[in-house]
Amino acid sequence: MFLLVLLTLYSQGTVKDVLDSRQDLSMMRTMVGSRANDLLNIPPLVTFFPPADSAFAGLPIGATDLLQTEPSYSEALINLHLITGVSITQTGIISQYGNRGVGLYTSDLNSRLDISVVDNVMNIKTETEKDISQSTAEVAVNNGVVQVLNKVLYTIDTKKSIPTQALTDEGVLPSIFRSILLASGVTVPTDRSVTIFAPSDDAFIKVQITSASSFQTWPQSVLARFVRYLMVDGYKGDTTLQNSNGQEMNTFDQNNKLTVFFTATTTFINTSLDESAAIVSNATATNGIAQVISKLLLPPGVTLPTNSLVVPGVLPSMFLNAVKVALLSDVLTSTNLTVFAPDDAAFSTIGVKKHDDLFTFAFSDLQKLVKNHFVRGIYTVDRLQAGGQVSLTTLNLNSALAVKAAATVEVTALQRTALVTSNVTGIDGVGHILNLVLLPDGVSGISQNAQQGASLTLLDVVLVIALAIFVVIGGVYVLYKGSITMYLKQRKLELAEQERHLNEEAMRDDVTKKSLGRNHNGFRALGAPQEEDPVALNLNQSNLDMAHADASGGVMQKEPEPQPSFPVATPAELMSYQFPDIKEEEDEDEESVISSRPVSMTLTSALTKTADGTGASMMTGNSNSNQINRSFGQRPPPGLGRGRRYSYGLPTTVSSSSQPNEFW
Repeated sequence: MFLLVLLTLYSQGTVKDVLDSRQDLSMMRTMVGSRANDLLNIPPLVTFFPPADSAFAGLPIGATDLLQTEPSYSEALINLHLITGVSITQTGIISQYGNRGVGLYTSDLNSRLDISVVDNVMNIKTETEKDISQSTAEVAVNNGVVQVLNKVLYTIDTKKSIPTQALTDEGVLPSIFRSILLASGVTVPTDRSVTIFAPSDDAFIKVQITSASSFQTWPQSVLARFVRYLMVDGYKGDTTLQNSNGQEMNTFDQNNKLTVFFTATTTFINTSLDESAAIVSNATATNGIAQVISKLLLPPGVTLPTNSLVVPGVLPSMFLNAVKVALLSDVLTSTNLTVFAPDDAAFSTIGVKKHDDLFTFAFSDLQKLVKNHFVRGIYTVDRLQAGGQVSLTTLNLNSALAVKAAATVEVTALQRTALVTSNVTGIDGVGHILNLVLLPDGVSGISQNAQQGASLTLLDVVLVIALAIFVVIGGVYVLYKGSITMYLKQRKLELAEQERHLNEEAMRDDVTKKSLGRNHNGFRALGAPQEEDPVALNLNQSNLDMAHADASGGVMQKEPEPQPSFPVATPAELMSYQFPDIKEEEDEDEESVISSRPVSMTLTSALTKTADGTGASMMTGNSNSNQINRSFGQRPPPGLGRGRRYSYGLPTTVSSSSQPNEFW
């Protein structure tokens, strides 16, 4: 209590008063700003450890700008140097804790400070850092004490916020923009903070730019304008930009300006909100801050190369025609090339006035002519002028172009010197328009060719012969394939015709078989009426017609088909007929089997006349006789043909002397 009263008697007012009165605390004064009352005066008792300006001198410029402009970082640092609820003096530490010191938590309760007195000097350090800060001055205030330090206190987290890389170091700027910046020759200041509004890699990819090589086609002066247009002086952190809504910033490009637009949550940069780019992220560096934007911003008068050199209208039309006729379009569309393209008037001087004139050249000569105007690498006018006089190897490999660049650019090949009249830029290379065709060694214009007589080269002859062989082989193959196809079609028709004939013959055979079956249906009973078969009648009529034709001396003679006959003609012969053995066979018309049994029969019969006068034949046998009125089965009597069944229709009485009652 006595110590507090003593401090109050010798106090110098509030903490803010101390910050305002001491010149060596200007950095902390800026960081605290208008928040001094809120942070330092409201607590009933405080101990504040502000680092002197000399302590911040060892920090990068970007770090001090970050602490001075971004409240989130400055407030974290202030809380790390503030302990509330206690007033810590050197005498108090010695009297209460002796040489062992004390550990006290800071106002945010996230960090602890270890405080001790050694050789009458107060030492302060954080629990995670080894660096020790010392108090160089102790100033009493109304509600506590101020201990001025010679070093800044850090924790692991706060130390991470201190930048260690410059803006141009790898990892700070987006990779494509960083490559462009390094190629532009622009120097980024290191003695002060600058802000670079760098387009993200995605912003470049959206316009089909996947690497910085696409920008190598730009003259270096244009690249420099592009980079400078995106740079402004000072540290423009998020808080600063949000507080600058509608304000203009002078860029490094001829005092062209960018405007800041801030909406509810997003900051935009450009000359108008409709065409602006949003800030998507940032990174603090030792010499400023990189604000990454979502869109490319180009300075006035600069446009992106969006066309390929092969697009009509970029290079002279006759040169493009020569590239195509020489089958070298793939060379023109490859990247990292410089083309020296003669204009149409230059081609007319060697006799090429229309597209068809290009075919007057031998193919190999035309390829040499075209390749003689290409070199590897990007050679803009700036680069050529910087080199003064250079020799560039063409795609002919054995040919070189001597380029002399000063106020004008001259290109010489084989004592022919052409002037560069204009320049074009494409996404795949850079072009210089010439007023003269650079003919390679051994190739002359059309007029000379005409005088010497156009002659085919060995390559041309080989190509013509190869083409002729290809045409002949192709024709032979087509004819062979056509003949095979016709033969297969004809063969298919022949087979179909044969099948039709076979079907017709099968149908006729079937009709004949049915006719024979009806015409010879067995023995007709004597005097019994027989049903007439229409088919048989037709066949018989045909036989009669043929017979009449014979008799009349007709040309066509055809014997009637032999009619099957039974081996017996009279009842008496039937009585003594010895039937053959019937062997076991499968019936072709029915799935039946007749057992093979020897049959020996003695038939007696009497031919009687029926009451109605039909003359039916009656056969009688013993008392065990069976009446026969059925088919003889699979094996017919000789002469009737195999496989047909005939019914004789005779009422008979059959007796067997050896095996009675067993005809089947």
